[in-house]
Amino acid sequence: MKFCPNCGNKLNGNESKCPKCGLVLKKKQPKENKQDHDIKEILNKVDSTRFKDLGRQHKKLIIGIVCAIVAVIVVYSQIYVPHVVDSALENNGFTSAKGYKVNIDRGNKTITVMPNFGSQQQINSQLESNGFDTRVVTAESQMSNVAHEIAGKTFGKWTVRMTAENVHTRDYKLAYYWVFKGTKETTRFQTSPVGQEFRRHYLQQKEDEANEEDKAHTDDVITAGALGGALGFMAGAW
Repeated sequence: MKFCPNCGNKLNGNESKCPKCGLVLKKKQPKENKQDHDIKEILNKVDSTRFKDLGRQHKKLIIGIVCAIVAVIVVYSQIYVPHVVDSALENNGFTSAKGYKVNIDRGNKTITVMPNFGSQQQINSQLESNGFDTRVVTAESQMSNVAHEIAGKTFGKWTVRMTAENVHTRDYKLAYYWVFKGTKETTRFQTSPVGQEFRRHYLQQKEDEANEEDKAHTDDVITAGALGGALGFMAGAW
């Protein structure tokens, strides 16, 4: 026999609440038998084991992916990129055997090409033979090839530049003949203040030479005329 704990009303045992006072009655949960309990324990252990196995597999997968990425980065930066850079320089003649010293700063992605005295003299001679105008010279074309080869095979923007030793005017000094950032030429001797000053000096020199030639020709004409007149006078006197 059961009674309401609040008002003492007699209950049948199946009520969810007391019909007299309305108290909500808690039903006792049926006791779990030992077999059901053991089954639940086994299932819990199986789920726990599966979760741990999945966790281990997941960690191994992540570690494998990270190791693969690191390996790719190392191979790319330490083997592939140096090979691309060295090949581009060699293919375009920038080697010690051809009069060039090269400094490669891979951290800053900068390549500095330094011509020796003989190579620089050749560059200056070609610039002068062009009258220091804006035409492309051989070394500049080779620098452009290097920049394009590297840009086409690597990531990031490399700077390729060629130093110019003792190339200056009274007012300006040139540090580099040509500079390429990526594939874009950002510095060019032919259009620099130094290059333009050389161009003006070249044109002035040619003008002075032409004037000297004209003057010499005029003097020759005058001298020839005077000599012809003297000879004619002498012939008449005879």
